[in-house]
Amino acid sequence: MRRRDLISAGGALAASMTLPVRQAGAERPSDVTARDPALLTAPGTQLSMVIEFTRQVDGRAVVRGRERVIYSFAADGGLTMNTHSESFDPPVIRTAIYTLGADYLPRECCVVLRNEGLAEGSAWFLIDEAMVELEGFNVRDGRLSRRIEAPEPVRALIAHAVSSDAFIAVAADRTRPGEVVPASGVYLTSADPFGRTGPDFRHVQIAMEYLGVEALATPAGTLPADHYLTYLPDAAGTGYNPFQDLWCLAGTPVFLKSYARAPFSTSYDTVVLEITPPTG
Repeated sequence: MRRRDLISAGGALAASMTLPVRQAGAERPSDVTARDPALLTAPGTQLSMVIEFTRQVDGRAVVRGRERVIYSFAADGGLTMNTHSESFDPPVIRTAIYTLGADYLPRECCVVLRNEGLAEGSAWFLIDEAMVELEGFNVRDGRLSRRIEAPEPVRALIAHAVSSDAFIAVAADRTRPGEVVPASGVYLTSADPFGRTGPDFRHVQIAMEYLGVEALATPAGTLPADHYLTYLPDAAGTGYNPFQDLWCLAGTPVFLKSYARAPFSTSYDTVVLEITPPTG
């Protein structure tokens, strides 16, 4: 799916919205009105955010983790993401750097993993649609050096940082809104649901439903968002069960919000959003 195809569906709504953000620069005003949504993804723009993980325990919200993310949009239309994700329960730290092409497909990824305070492993992935090169180390397998023929062309690689969940947007069939459609080419860097093992390269079966563009109210302001519902195979392997609601900045795989059902039962919300415009 081409990048302009992703952007077009959200453009009409986004263009009509006022986006309250913080903008870096000499004047540093507290609120800047960005009426042109293309400015959010213009070459040289950086989006910096904090994501907070909360779940309800005995009727009160308990914070179970935080994540800090920087998205950088490049002159060639590509996207680099740096993320540091820390879960308190269970105690896992995932640090990842991604490079996406102008089509938002993954080109390379570096992951460093700590589990319960101990180094679990690290890996570097070089990706094209059919072949993945993996160099790394983890405590289970030792030194890794592999060339892996992907069973399906790679459309998304998820490193269990929450922000990387949004990359599955590229695997969704947006031409069939409201339908549950199997999504091909989705891979994980850990077989563990919380990302506590690896890093490694694992294929995963999911389905997705595209629910359209919404005006998403967040503590960081009201933003135009593509809404997806992801599904996992049921125990019998004959169908799918809903797993995660996911909202991305319209036309992009930039994370805004999600809610994951059991075993997570957690809401992941963008609580800080800062926009640094291009310089010069």
